[in-house]
Amino acid sequence: MSTTNPVGPGKYTPGPIVRPTQTPVATPALNPNSVSGLDKVLGNRFGGLTITPQIQYDVLLDLAKSDANILALGKVLDKIGYTTRNSKATILSILADDPIVSVIVKNNQAGGFIGIRDALLRDYTPVNVTTDEPTLPSRTISKVDPEAFGNVISSVFEKVAMKKGNKEQIDALVKEFLPKLEGGTLTEVKKVKNPKTGKLENVTTVTPGMSQETAKISIEEKIKELYPEEVDVASRINFNSWLDKNSRGV
Repeated sequence: MSTTNPVGPGKYTPGPIVRPTQTPVATPALNPNSVSGLDKVLGNRFGGLTITPQIQYDVLLDLAKSDANILALGKVLDKIGYTTRNSKATILSILADDPIVSVIVKNNQAGGFIGIRDALLRDYTPVNVTTDEPTLPSRTISKVDPEAFGNVISSVFEKVAMKKGNKEQIDALVKEFLPKLEGGTLTEVKKVKNPKTGKLENVTTVTPGMSQETAKISIEEKIKELYPEEVDVASRINFNSWLDKNSRGV
Protein backbone atom coordinates (compact mmCIF):
# COMPACT_ATOMS: atom_id res chain seq x y z
CA MET A 1 0.00 0.00 0.00
CA SER A 2 1.29 3.42 -0.93
CA THR A 3 2.23 5.83 1.85
CA THR A 4 2.13 8.92 -0.35
CA ASN A 5 -1.60 9.57 0.17
CA PRO A 6 -2.45 7.86 3.40
CA VAL A 7 -6.04 7.04 3.99
CA GLY A 8 -7.86 6.59 7.21
CA PRO A 9 -8.52 8.49 10.41
CA GLY A 10 -5.92 11.14 11.03
CA LYS A 11 -4.20 10.41 7.74
CA TYR A 12 -6.01 13.08 5.36
CA THR A 13 -4.43 16.46 4.77
CA PRO A 14 -6.92 18.90 3.02
CA GLY A 15 -5.68 21.12 0.20
CA PRO A 16 -6.43 24.87 -0.28
CA ILE A 17 -10.14 25.80 -0.66
CA VAL A 18 -10.94 27.50 -4.02
CA ARG A 19 -14.06 29.73 -3.89
CA PRO A 20 -15.75 30.98 -7.18
CA THR A 21 -15.40 34.68 -7.89
CA GLN A 22 -18.78 36.48 -8.57
CA THR A 23 -18.76 39.34 -11.07
CA PRO A 24 -21.45 41.99 -10.39
CA VAL A 25 -23.95 42.28 -13.22
CA ALA A 26 -25.76 45.58 -13.83
CA THR A 27 -29.56 45.34 -13.67
CA PRO A 28 -30.94 46.07 -17.21
CA ALA A 29 -33.24 49.06 -17.63
CA LEU A 30 -35.58 46.98 -19.77
CA ASN A 31 -36.44 43.34 -19.71
CA PRO A 32 -34.18 41.87 -22.40
CA ASN A 33 -36.79 39.35 -23.35
CA SER A 34 -39.31 42.12 -23.96
CA VAL A 35 -36.95 44.07 -26.21
CA SER A 36 -35.94 40.91 -28.01
CA GLY A 37 -39.56 39.96 -28.53
CA LEU A 38 -40.43 43.40 -29.82
CA ASP A 39 -37.46 43.28 -32.17
CA LYS A 40 -38.87 40.11 -33.66
CA VAL A 41 -42.31 41.65 -34.10
CA LEU A 42 -41.07 44.91 -35.62
CA GLY A 43 -38.20 43.37 -37.53
CA ASN A 44 -35.96 46.02 -35.93
CA ARG A 45 -35.56 47.64 -39.36
CA PHE A 46 -37.84 50.59 -40.08
CA GLY A 47 -35.95 53.34 -41.82
CA GLY A 48 -32.90 52.85 -39.61
CA LEU A 49 -34.81 53.85 -36.48
CA THR A 50 -33.50 52.55 -33.18
CA ILE A 51 -35.92 51.49 -30.49
CA THR A 52 -35.70 53.91 -27.59
CA PRO A 53 -36.73 52.95 -24.04
CA GLN A 54 -39.66 55.35 -23.77
CA ILE A 55 -42.47 52.81 -23.66
CA GLN A 56 -43.01 49.74 -21.56
CA TYR A 57 -42.67 47.37 -24.47
CA ASP A 58 -44.51 44.63 -22.64
CA VAL A 59 -47.62 46.69 -23.37
CA LEU A 60 -46.95 46.58 -27.11
CA LEU A 61 -46.05 42.92 -26.93
CA ASP A 62 -49.39 42.23 -25.27
CA LEU A 63 -51.09 44.19 -28.05
CA ALA A 64 -49.17 42.17 -30.65
CA LYS A 65 -50.78 39.00 -29.31
CA SER A 66 -54.23 40.23 -30.34
CA ASP A 67 -54.85 40.79 -34.04
CA ALA A 68 -58.21 42.35 -33.18
CA ASN A 69 -56.62 45.00 -30.96
CA ILE A 70 -53.92 45.77 -33.51
CA LEU A 71 -56.56 46.04 -36.23
CA ALA A 72 -58.61 48.41 -34.09
CA LEU A 73 -55.60 50.64 -33.37
CA GLY A 74 -54.67 50.54 -37.06
CA LYS A 75 -58.10 51.87 -37.98
CA VAL A 76 -57.68 54.69 -35.49
CA LEU A 77 -54.24 55.53 -36.91
CA ASP A 78 -55.65 55.54 -40.45
CA LYS A 79 -58.41 57.84 -39.26
CA ILE A 80 -55.97 60.38 -37.85
CA GLY A 81 -53.87 60.39 -41.00
CA TYR A 82 -51.22 57.68 -40.66
CA THR A 83 -50.57 55.09 -43.36
CA THR A 84 -50.50 51.62 -41.86
CA ARG A 85 -50.41 49.69 -45.17
CA ASN A 86 -52.57 47.02 -43.51
CA SER A 87 -49.40 45.85 -41.77
CA LYS A 88 -49.31 44.70 -38.17
CA ALA A 89 -45.59 45.50 -37.93
CA THR A 90 -46.15 49.00 -39.34
CA ILE A 91 -48.90 49.69 -36.81
CA LEU A 92 -46.66 48.64 -33.93
CA SER A 93 -43.80 50.69 -35.37
CA ILE A 94 -45.95 53.83 -35.47
CA LEU A 95 -47.10 53.23 -31.91
CA ALA A 96 -43.52 52.82 -30.72
CA ASP A 97 -41.51 55.23 -32.85
CA ASP A 98 -43.68 58.06 -34.12
CA PRO A 99 -42.71 61.18 -32.14
CA ILE A 100 -46.34 62.17 -31.53
CA VAL A 101 -48.11 58.82 -31.28
CA SER A 102 -45.44 57.32 -29.05
CA VAL A 103 -45.97 60.11 -26.51
CA ILE A 104 -49.70 59.37 -26.45
CA VAL A 105 -48.95 55.66 -26.02
CA LYS A 106 -46.42 56.35 -23.27
CA ASN A 107 -48.80 58.61 -21.33
CA ASN A 108 -51.70 56.15 -21.56
CA GLN A 109 -50.00 52.76 -21.55
CA ALA A 110 -51.22 52.01 -18.04
CA GLY A 111 -54.72 51.69 -19.50
CA GLY A 112 -53.63 49.03 -21.96
CA PHE A 113 -55.38 48.70 -25.30
CA ILE A 114 -58.50 50.63 -24.29
CA GLY A 115 -56.51 53.47 -22.73
CA ILE A 116 -54.30 53.86 -25.80
CA ARG A 117 -57.20 53.57 -28.23
CA ASP A 118 -59.33 56.14 -26.41
CA ALA A 119 -56.38 58.54 -26.08
CA LEU A 120 -55.71 58.36 -29.81
CA LEU A 121 -59.40 58.99 -30.53
CA ARG A 122 -59.38 62.01 -28.21
CA ASP A 123 -56.43 63.38 -30.16
CA TYR A 124 -58.35 63.09 -33.45
CA THR A 125 -59.52 66.48 -34.73
CA PRO A 126 -61.38 66.43 -38.07
CA VAL A 127 -60.20 69.87 -39.23
CA ASN A 128 -61.24 69.24 -42.84
CA VAL A 129 -64.80 68.15 -42.08
CA THR A 130 -67.43 70.71 -43.04
CA THR A 131 -70.64 71.08 -41.12
CA ASP A 132 -73.85 69.87 -42.69
CA GLU A 133 -75.34 72.57 -44.86
CA PRO A 134 -79.04 72.84 -45.59
CA THR A 135 -80.09 71.63 -49.02
CA LEU A 136 -80.35 74.64 -51.29
CA PRO A 137 -83.48 75.07 -53.41
CA SER A 138 -83.08 74.35 -57.12
CA ARG A 139 -84.70 76.21 -59.99
CA THR A 140 -85.34 74.94 -63.52
CA ILE A 141 -85.55 77.72 -66.10
CA SER A 142 -86.74 77.41 -69.69
CA LYS A 143 -85.49 80.24 -71.86
CA VAL A 144 -88.08 82.00 -74.06
CA ASP A 145 -87.33 83.58 -77.41
CA PRO A 146 -88.34 87.28 -77.08
CA GLU A 147 -89.37 87.53 -80.74
CA ALA A 148 -91.61 84.46 -80.56
CA PHE A 149 -93.12 85.74 -77.33
CA GLY A 150 -93.75 89.08 -79.01
CA ASN A 151 -95.80 87.26 -81.67
CA VAL A 152 -97.88 85.63 -78.93
CA ILE A 153 -98.57 89.04 -77.38
CA SER A 154 -99.48 90.44 -80.79
CA SER A 155 -102.07 87.69 -81.28
CA VAL A 156 -103.58 88.43 -77.85
CA PHE A 157 -103.62 92.13 -78.69
CA GLU A 158 -105.48 91.41 -81.92
CA LYS A 159 -108.00 89.23 -80.11
CA VAL A 160 -108.76 91.84 -77.45
CA ALA A 161 -108.41 95.11 -79.39
CA MET A 162 -109.09 93.82 -82.89
CA LYS A 163 -105.76 95.14 -84.11
CA LYS A 164 -102.11 94.33 -83.76
CA GLY A 165 -100.28 96.37 -81.20
CA ASN A 166 -97.51 98.66 -82.38
CA LYS A 167 -93.85 97.92 -81.66
CA GLU A 168 -93.70 100.07 -78.52
CA GLN A 169 -96.78 98.39 -77.04
CA ILE A 170 -95.52 94.87 -77.81
CA ASP A 171 -92.00 95.60 -76.52
CA ALA A 172 -93.40 97.00 -73.28
CA LEU A 173 -95.44 93.84 -72.66
CA VAL A 174 -92.51 91.58 -73.58
CA LYS A 175 -90.32 93.45 -71.10
CA GLU A 176 -92.93 93.03 -68.34
CA PHE A 177 -93.93 89.39 -68.84
CA LEU A 178 -90.79 87.70 -70.21
CA PRO A 179 -89.01 87.62 -66.81
CA LYS A 180 -92.11 86.01 -65.30
CA LEU A 181 -92.09 83.29 -67.95
CA GLU A 182 -88.40 82.70 -67.35
CA GLY A 183 -88.84 82.60 -63.58
CA GLY A 184 -88.66 78.83 -63.84
CA THR A 185 -89.83 76.03 -61.59
CA LEU A 186 -88.61 76.17 -58.01
CA THR A 187 -87.90 72.89 -56.21
CA GLU A 188 -87.32 72.87 -52.45
CA VAL A 189 -86.42 69.93 -50.23
CA LYS A 190 -87.04 70.23 -46.50
CA LYS A 191 -86.83 67.82 -43.59
CA VAL A 192 -90.31 67.52 -42.15
CA LYS A 193 -91.41 65.35 -39.25
CA ASN A 194 -94.11 62.89 -40.23
CA PRO A 195 -96.88 63.25 -37.61
CA LYS A 196 -97.85 59.59 -38.02
CA THR A 197 -94.44 57.95 -37.83
CA GLY A 198 -92.64 60.63 -35.84
CA LYS A 199 -89.68 60.34 -38.23
CA LEU A 200 -88.05 63.03 -40.35
CA GLU A 201 -88.71 62.85 -44.08
CA ASN A 202 -87.39 64.73 -47.08
CA VAL A 203 -90.39 66.58 -48.50
CA THR A 204 -90.03 68.04 -52.01
CA THR A 205 -92.14 71.07 -52.90
CA VAL A 206 -92.38 72.14 -56.54
CA THR A 207 -93.54 75.69 -57.34
CA PRO A 208 -94.09 76.08 -61.09
CA GLY A 209 -93.43 79.38 -62.79
CA MET A 210 -95.77 81.21 -65.13
CA SER A 211 -96.77 79.12 -68.14
CA GLN A 212 -97.39 80.60 -71.57
CA GLU A 213 -101.12 79.93 -71.28
CA THR A 214 -101.24 81.70 -67.91
CA ALA A 215 -99.23 84.53 -69.43
CA LYS A 216 -101.78 84.98 -72.21
CA ILE A 217 -104.57 85.50 -69.67
CA SER A 218 -102.48 88.01 -67.70
CA ILE A 219 -101.50 89.85 -70.90
CA GLU A 220 -105.13 90.07 -71.97
CA GLU A 221 -106.05 91.68 -68.65
CA LYS A 222 -103.10 94.04 -68.96
CA ILE A 223 -104.16 95.17 -72.45
CA LYS A 224 -107.67 95.87 -71.17
CA GLU A 225 -106.16 97.92 -68.36
CA LEU A 226 -103.76 99.91 -70.55
CA TYR A 227 -105.97 100.48 -73.59
CA PRO A 228 -109.58 100.53 -72.38
CA GLU A 229 -110.90 102.67 -75.24
CA GLU A 230 -109.50 100.43 -77.96
CA VAL A 231 -110.78 97.36 -76.16
CA ASP A 232 -114.20 98.99 -75.75
CA VAL A 233 -114.40 99.78 -79.48
CA ALA A 234 -113.46 96.23 -80.31
CA SER A 235 -116.08 94.91 -77.89
CA ARG A 236 -118.82 97.03 -79.48
CA ILE A 237 -117.78 95.97 -82.95
CA ASN A 238 -117.86 92.34 -81.88
CA PHE A 239 -121.26 92.82 -80.26
CA ASN A 240 -122.76 94.56 -83.32
CA SER A 241 -121.38 91.83 -85.54
CA TRP A 242 -122.94 89.20 -83.34
CA LEU A 243 -126.26 91.07 -83.26
CA ASP A 244 -126.29 91.49 -87.04
CA LYS A 245 -125.67 87.82 -87.57
CA ASN A 246 -128.45 86.82 -85.22
CA SER A 247 -130.92 89.29 -86.72
CA ARG A 248 -130.24 87.83 -90.14
CA GLY A 249 -130.47 84.35 -88.79
CA VAL A 250 -126.97 83.53 -89.81
